[in-house]
Amino acid sequence: PTPSSLMPKLKSMGFGAVRVPITWNYHFDQEGSIDADWMARVKEIVDWAMEADLYCIINIHHDTGADGWLRASAANYDRNNLLYAKLWEQIATEFKDYPQQLVFEGFNEMLDENSEWSNPGAEAVLTVNRYNQLFVDTVRGTGGNNEERNLVCCTYAAAMTDAALGEFVLPKDSAEGHLIAEV
Repeated sequence: PTPSSLMPKLKSMGFGAVRVPITWNYHFDQEGSIDADWMARVKEIVDWAMEADLYCIINIHHDTGADGWLRASAANYDRNNLLYAKLWEQIATEFKDYPQQLVFEGFNEMLDENSEWSNPGAEAVLTVNRYNQLFVDTVRGTGGNNEERNLVCCTYAAAMTDAALGEFVLPKDSAEGHLIAEV
């Protein structure tokens, strides 16, 4: 478990930012409503980062990757886009009044159905683009400081290969200059 002493310690060591990788799977119900205790714990850790004057990046983390429910395929998008949007709507709403030191990252290292790391097909890259656009649209739609919050959009597998970057498209955004591409 993350202790309350971690954020001040990181700050004292000279760090200016911390990324909090969050697993949401097993912490939402069949309808996608996030467990209140889990959200409270996430908020507690974010608050510690804010109190330590750190930039804090939160995301949907272990829900992707080789064992995740979020995959870079058209079928997965069709099956999970409403759930993904509902999760981000709740997360963004919870933190919409937080300062710009809080940054949202849509997901971490999304892979295709074969867990391919370095050579995704066109469908996988296009699906990552679709999830990124859904993330940006959902967060911006919650208002408050989210209208101009910095948002991180990953390439396929957060890779910098030609295959991952070749068809990557930075989402359209209502806020100018507030998107970050992550590789």
